[in-house]
Order: sequence, then structure tokens, then C-alpha cells
Amino acid sequence: MPTPNGNTEELSQELERLRARVRELEQEQAEHLRTREALRTSEDRYRTLVENAPLGIIVADAEGNITVVNRALLEILGSPSAKATQAINVLRFPPLVKAGVADDFRRCIEAGRPLVSEHPYLSKWGKQSYLRYHLTPLKDAKGNLVGLQGVVEDFSDRKRFEDALKAAHESLSKTAEQLQQANEELSQFATAVSHDIKAPLRAIRHFATELLEDHAGGMSSGALTCLDKIFGAIDHADSLVADLLALSRIGRHEQVAPPVHVASFLADLVSTLTLPPNAKIMFTHCDLTIRSDPTLLRQVFQNLLLNAVTFNESPRPTVDIACSVEADGTVEIRVTDNGIGIDPRYHERIFKVFERLHARTEYEGTGIGLALAKKAVTKLGGTIDVQSAVGQGSTFVVRIPPAVDSRHRDDSDASPTA
Repeated sequence: MPTPNGNTEELSQELERLRARVRELEQEQAEHLRTREALRTSEDRYRTLVENAPLGIIVADAEGNITVVNRALLEILGSPSAKATQAINVLRFPPLVKAGVADDFRRCIEAGRPLVSEHPYLSKWGKQSYLRYHLTPLKDAKGNLVGLQGVVEDFSDRKRFEDALKAAHESLSKTAEQLQQANEELSQFATAVSHDIKAPLRAIRHFATELLEDHAGGMSSGALTCLDKIFGAIDHADSLVADLLALSRIGRHEQVAPPVHVASFLADLVSTLTLPPNAKIMFTHCDLTIRSDPTLLRQVFQNLLLNAVTFNESPRPTVDIACSVEADGTVEIRVTDNGIGIDPRYHERIFKVFERLHARTEYEGTGIGLALAKKAVTKLGGTIDVQSAVGQGSTFVVRIPPAVDSRHRDDSDASPTA
């Protein structure tokens, strides 16, 4: 039979166990309260994040019923309220079915894989937009599919921009094709015209030569002068036709870009030109190599050199060709002469075809040389300008896009004298 002391001890132990259990329950309750508070805080943060997200957010269950929408989605759809939007079933709503959106939602749910798509969409509330959305399937803790969530963007402005850009590109491509065709036709026309012009010119030269050879003795000095002028006019017409052909061919010239040592190139060019015997051609800092088209470069500097010594009344025509390289690799070549100079009013006009500032009786030329130079520079992607005043010589500044292959400086850069 238990003693009173034994009962008391058992009761004390049971009481202690009850107190320990109470403490455990209190701790569990406190932990539960903390968990609930953390969950509530997390839900509030999630709700705030969803509600204030700049992109539309939608959550739907596996049957397509919308459970969550945010303010941005309402604005995208033009919806008056979340309640009105949640009344829509994303799998069965006719406008969504017609736009193909419903099929995307169904595929995401059935396949259980993320999906990205875009469609034009006219909402129930009459707002026309172009939607781009990223759908993600939602699964429970056991991996069962319970619905999906989507991030929706109003792609309308960007789509309009892309469509406009595409239309502009197509229009530009069409214009480029038309321009290429026009250039080809112009080149063919120039070739045909030059052939048609050269034929009568050859005939005129032939008959004028026969007259000179067979009847020179019986001709008066006036007649001989007329024949001399005929030969001069034929030579001028031949040069004119040749320059026009060269001008038409620049546009369809297939560019190449081998290494070109500028000083050597210019020296070779000078050696092939017919220049006044007293002319002096100098090169300054041109010991550099660029990658550019030699044919187009020749058109540029051949015409600038001939122009410099032709429009020149100095006892010793002098041309200084100075080269420099800018920080971005652009090559600047300045062609400076001591010629008659050009009135600033005509600095743009001189680069146009057939624009002459002097009569042909004063200075020879076809009026095409500087137009050829400008077209060749433009074909290279560069620019050409002139700095000049009457009686003070001229400086033509040619700038060629970054194409420096290597560069070597030599202050003693020699300059050949033509």
C-alpha cells in the first residue's frame, strides 16, 4: 500500500511533467504566432510586390479560373476592376480563344512547362494591345499541377516600333535596289553614249588629219588655225567623255582594301602624271600605311594634283601633301598649293559636274575633275573640303575613315620634285 510520502512524490513528478508540457505548449504557441506573423508579413510583401509590379501579373487555377490580378494587368486590359477581370476564365473566354491566348494557357497547364508567346488582343473592354507574356506552371508540395502564373507586358509600342523599323528597312532595301539598278542603267547609258560620241569624234579627227596632210600647202593661215582649233576641240571632247565614263564607273566600283603605303603610292602617282617641269611636289609625314582602295585613291589625288598645277600662275607651282592620323584612326591628307585660289562663295560649287569658274581658254580642264575626286572620297566613306581665298592658294582636306594599318613617322620625309 503506497505511503503518504510516496503519493506526494508521484504527484510532485506529475506536476513537474505537466508544467514542462505547458512550457512546451507555450513555446510552440509562441513559435506558431511568430510563424503566422512572418507568413503574414511575407504575404503582405508579396501582395505589395505583385500589386505594384510594372508588368501585369495573373494567377489562374488548373481549370482556368483567375485568382490573382494586379493593377498593371488591369491597365493593360483596360479593365475597370479586379473583380471584373477575375470573372473571366482564361481557357474559355471567347476573345482569348480567338486571339490564341487561351491555347497558350492550355498548353502550359497540360505540358507543365514554361511558355513564352505574344499575340494582338482586343480586350472585353475595347482596348487593343499587343500582349507578350511568360507563363509558368504552379505545383503543390507533392508536384501536382494546381494552376499557372503569368507575367504580361503591353508590347504595343515596341511592336509598332519594330513594324515601322521593318517597313523602313524594306523601303530602304527597295530604294537601294532601285538605286543600284539606276546606277547600272546610267553606267550602261554612259558607255553607250561615249561609244556613240567617240565614233563621230574619230571620224572628225580622221578627216581633219587628211585635210592637214593632203591640203596644208594650199590652206591659208586662217584655215590652218581653224584646223588647229578643231583638233583642240576633239581632244577636249575625248577628255570629257573619258571623265564622264570614270564618274559613272565610280558608283559601281567593287571596293578592295589592301595595305597602301601612302608616301610610295603618291610618289608612284606623281611619276605617271604629266606635270609642268618646274612643278615641285612635296610629301610631309606620309610614311604611313592604310587599308584603302588604290583605284579610288588615285581618282582623288590625281585630280587634286592636276587641279593644283593647272590653276596656278606661280613661277614654280608647288604642292605640299601633308598626312596626319587622328585619335580614332581617321587619316587626314591635306593638299596645299600656291595657285590662284578660290573665292569662298564657290567652295561648294566647284565639286559639281561641269562647274567651271574660268573659261577653258584661260585654264584647261573638263570641269569634272573635282566632282570625280568628291565622288571617289564619298565612295571611300570619307569627306573632302576646301580652304581657300583668291590669290592665296588652296588647301583641299581629304579625310578617310579609320583604316590605319601601321604608322611610321619621319620628319625628313622626302618629297620628289616633278
